[in-house]
Amino acid sequence: MKKHYRYPGAHPFRTDQQHLFFGREQDIRSFYQFLQLEKLVVLYSRSGRGKSSMLNAGVIPLILEKGEWEPITVRFGAFSDAKEEGPLQEAIDSVKKGQPQDSFLFRLMPEERSLWAHLKNRHLNQPDKKGFILIFDQFEELFTYSASAIGEFKQGLSEALYTSLPQRFIGLVEAQLSGGKAILSPPEMEALHQPFALKTVLAIRSDRMHRLNELADYLPDILSHNFELGALSREAAEDAIINPAYQKDAAYLSPPFDYRDEALEKILAYLTKDNSQEIESFQLQLLCQSLERKVIRESLPYIEQSHISNLENLYENYYENQIRSLESLAEQMAARRLIEEGLIFEEEERRLILYEGQVYKNYDVSPELLAKLVDTHLIRAEPSLRGGFVYELSHDTLVAPILGAKKKRLEEERLRAERAAQAEREKELARERKRRQLATVLAIVGFLLFGIALLASVVAVNKTRQAREAEQVAEENLDRFLAAQAEKDRLRVRQLTQDAETYAGAYEYELAIEKLEEALAIDSTSEGIRSKIELYEKRIQQ
Repeated sequence: MKKHYRYPGAHPFRTDQQHLFFGREQDIRSFYQFLQLEKLVVLYSRSGRGKSSMLNAGVIPLILEKGEWEPITVRFGAFSDAKEEGPLQEAIDSVKKGQPQDSFLFRLMPEERSLWAHLKNRHLNQPDKKGFILIFDQFEELFTYSASAIGEFKQGLSEALYTSLPQRFIGLVEAQLSGGKAILSPPEMEALHQPFALKTVLAIRSDRMHRLNELADYLPDILSHNFELGALSREAAEDAIINPAYQKDAAYLSPPFDYRDEALEKILAYLTKDNSQEIESFQLQLLCQSLERKVIRESLPYIEQSHISNLENLYENYYENQIRSLESLAEQMAARRLIEEGLIFEEEERRLILYEGQVYKNYDVSPELLAKLVDTHLIRAEPSLRGGFVYELSHDTLVAPILGAKKKRLEEERLRAERAAQAEREKELARERKRRQLATVLAIVGFLLFGIALLASVVAVNKTRQAREAEQVAEENLDRFLAAQAEKDRLRVRQLTQDAETYAGAYEYELAIEKLEEALAIDSTSEGIRSKIELYEKRIQQ
């Protein structure tokens, strides 16, 4: 069984994480009651406030618990040239999923492929259900499609919502009755006329609400019944922080733990900037997941105030860990360039938006790498009104930490370049010293040979041999000097490697990597050091 963190971090909650989803109980109950009264409800809020999490881990589990209605979730995805299906077909595919397609309905009209027909087919397969609730998450994606595709969708949804039995079916039934030809049996005829109940939820960003007016000709009540999801209150935030830590289940990476009161106060003060701003779920979940990681590393039963330090570095560490989770150094550098240079206006410390084409053209980022970055929730893909996507950082909170990480990276690159240049200069000086020493030795040897030749030609051969031996001794002395220098470097590399192993033993893999990178600057040919860096980077990802 794969284990998970108690706090999902930057990812939205899933339906199977309902037992970890706290702080929205009143919103869930209020929205469910609101939904009982209306056929068509719009759930809206500012981007990143938690609509998807509340639907997945709050509303849908409550619908399933009540047992009367069956929820059916739909995601269109934004339009792209490679996308084969339109929004109406995406909705139909979601309704069809897992359902047999052999009911009398399709015998009656073999070519029928409407949303109404597939909902009716599902109703025939599940007559015990009161009805269905279609839940469209990220509904703003609809408006990336063509006007004709949007028109097709709103007509299909309108028919499913407001028509008990479409006229085309009524015509077939009337023809059967008047012609005396029994197309349907009496039970089938009764089932056909039994209407199904349908409700619809449209979850959309606040800044895209005005686009719903484009559907009002077929869905006239589309803006009549709206539910705004507000920010977390302080009390709700406390529940979201504390309660997941209490859960006792073997499915979690951490054992149950608790927060001391003073630690909780410090967390809330940080999240609210001393009660001067609203609490963002994104920040809360990242912070709590980082504390859960600390619980795991240090086997802590409690989170104390002393355990909560360097909160301002939290998001920088998150950014660095997500970048290091990418497989290759080439991908990591491409991702850094896109995020640090393309998605942030450094002078004003604010987020920028890039179109999909700009990302591919200007930043050497492949579609696969872009998808990975979206999966890490470092960046967010939003449907563009021109089609495709635009990309931006997932949250304002990440701007300053990413700029801090960029500054550190540039400084580290500068230092590495200086160390590499210094090492090359030292190698060149060593080579030059060796050449000069060798030249000196050769000159001395030549002089001695000349003197010996003048003094005693009879021993010339012997003296020549001695000169050669002297030359060899000189070279050996030079080699010993160079070997001593190499030994000094080797000892320094060994010390840095031992320091890295010490840090790794304490699970401080980032510090271990720093030591290994310093060692690699001295001995750039060591594959062993490179292997350890890759190993520790993988452990950070785990």
